[in-house]
Amino acid sequence: MSTKVWLIGDSWGDAWGTLAMQGVKPSQGLEYTIAQRLGIHGQDVVNLCRGGIGNDYALTIVKGAIRKGERPPTHIIQFWTEPLRDWSNYYSDASPNWRVKDAVDYITKQQQNNLCEFRKDTGNPEYAVIGGQAPLDDYHKVSTGASLCIQDWRASLLERELDYYASHLVGSYGSLDTYPNNMDKYKTKRQLLDKVNEIHELMRSSSAFPDDAHPGWNSYGWIIENLVAWIRRTS
Repeated sequence: MSTKVWLIGDSWGDAWGTLAMQGVKPSQGLEYTIAQRLGIHGQDVVNLCRGGIGNDYALTIVKGAIRKGERPPTHIIQFWTEPLRDWSNYYSDASPNWRVKDAVDYITKQQQNNLCEFRKDTGNPEYAVIGGQAPLDDYHKVSTGASLCIQDWRASLLERELDYYASHLVGSYGSLDTYPNNMDKYKTKRQLLDKVNEIHELMRSSSAFPDDAHPGWNSYGWIIENLVAWIRRTS
């Protein structure tokens, strides 16, 4: 079977929707470069990333493409994002009170299970995942069957160890006021948000993040080399 690669996730993989990859034309971005390095047709590497979406909706896009008749991919590359973006899929205004760290852990586990089930239902395509807008937990590889995991790309670019839970609140969905019935005490929220602000400041002062939020194109070279080697190894 010929190699067919789908990229899924949020703005960290979406050069079109958010100009995330400053320094490269969208027509010559991630999917184009991967296809070129592999020596395969450009149509065999498809970018389904969309700015601002959650992990659940990323999977919904893939399922929708298959339902419309697309042949399932042989390889999936996911840019993992904040599980709390999909908060309303797991909680509601009437939900029992909850805490941020518990919700991150719970939704993460459910989304890992969803990804694992999807792979089983579609012929077990090879799966690589990049912790971008949100880092991966220590169980992601085992839980999903991923054959390539980049745990925390943001921390690598900043050359700093970052707080795991604060890293899940960095994006536009990070305001704790968005979610009702939160039981965390003010002190806990303040400590988390102080760490979020620290991450924001590190990104603003780093040349790796030209818009203060997304890696610039120059930062993708290492990612692309790893992904191309992985696809060759698993094809």
